[in-house]
Amino acid sequence: MARPKEFQVDEALNRAMEAFWERGFEATSLQDLTERTGVQKASLYGTFGDKRSFFLQSLRRYQDEGAAKLAEHLAQAGPVREVIRSLMLVPLNCQGKGCFCVNTQVELASHDPEIAQTLHDHFTRTTDTIGVALQRGVDSGEFRPELDVCATAEHVLTLLYGLYVVSKGRTDNRSIAMMASVFVDSL
Repeated sequence: MARPKEFQVDEALNRAMEAFWERGFEATSLQDLTERTGVQKASLYGTFGDKRSFFLQSLRRYQDEGAAKLAEHLAQAGPVREVIRSLMLVPLNCQGKGCFCVNTQVELASHDPEIAQTLHDHFTRTTDTIGVALQRGVDSGEFRPELDVCATAEHVLTLLYGLYVVSKGRTDNRSIAMMASVFVDSL
C-alpha cells in the first residue's frame, strides 16, 4: 500500500514556482527545491517527476494564474486607456523578479522546443485577452476606429514584457511609469 502524501501538493508547487521564478531553471537545484518546499527529493520525484517536469508544472501554474489575473484586470469598468495604463505598471510590483514567462523565454526557449511552444501558446492567449480589451475601446469610441487591434495587442504585450525586463534592474519606478504613459497616450 502506498504511503499517503505528507505535504500539500499545491503549496509545494507554489513554492517551487517562486524558486524557479527567482532563480531560473538552471540555477535552481534540487536541493533548493527540497529546502523551499520542505519536501524530500523522493517525494518530489514521485509527485512531480524530474526537475524539468516540476519546472513545466510550475510555469504552467504561473501562466494559468497570470491569465486569470490579466482577464480580471482588463475587464475592469472604466476607460480602457486607463486599464491598459495600470496594466503597464504591474511590472513595478514584481520585486525585481521580472516575469517568470519572460525569464524563461530568455533562458530556455531557444533550445527547448516544448518550453518554446508552451510560452508561445501563453503569449498568444495573453495577446488575445489584450485584444478583447482594445476592441472594447474601439467599440466605445475611445480609440480610433482604424486601430489595428491585433497588432496593437502584440505591441502592448511586447512593451509590457520589456517593462518587466527593465524593472529587474531599475529602482527608478518613475521612468518605467513614464515609458508606459508615453505608449498608452499614443493609442
